[in-house]
Amino acid sequence: MKILNYIWALVASAVLVTATAEHTPADARVIIKERTKYYSLRGNNGRQLYKSIGKRGPKGKNGRHAIAQTRTKFAVKRIKTGIKGGRCVVKSADVIVDITYLIPRWNAGRKASPKIRAVWKKFQARAIRHENKHGDINKKFAKEVERELLGTRARVSSGCKNFGDRAMKRIGRLSKRAARRHRSFDRREAWAISRSARLQRALYRSE
Repeated sequence: MKILNYIWALVASAVLVTATAEHTPADARVIIKERTKYYSLRGNNGRQLYKSIGKRGPKGKNGRHAIAQTRTKFAVKRIKTGIKGGRCVVKSADVIVDITYLIPRWNAGRKASPKIRAVWKKFQARAIRHENKHGDINKKFAKEVERELLGTRARVSSGCKNFGDRAMKRIGRLSKRAARRHRSFDRREAWAISRSARLQRALYRSE
């Protein structure tokens, strides 16, 4: 993830400007920004709606159009370092998570049956719930980054040269763990017996 290189650069530059020992309590915070954007669908039955998703839905890494999507940007700002107990430490940092949810919206026309309207309502609610779960995984990752930054230590005797490397390794492990959580969740949701899969089939078959 790009956040790793970004964090390394910030931590390294912060260490360079550290000149005196500090004994103030460590402080960090996670700033979460969330927004929801919608794209419109056209059609009066399930097949038409799926065709519209295939044209208008957000594209994934594989180039295919998805039903919905969570886009997340990470940033680390205001990093301050100091020296405590003969070790270089991070005194404070802001970990910023900017999440955008892309959700389908359908304004049912007069030709749409009550049945498909009811199925769509459940389908959209499930899509929102699915993406919110991805958002939760990313927010958890940000909180873990916060804790790791505050827990990173390096020797003053080495000029704190290994400070950025230590942070990179620790946060790199967290990044891989978060990626596994996303993949595991998507696999469970893709199972034929999952509620998401059942609702997708129900919508496609609705007239």
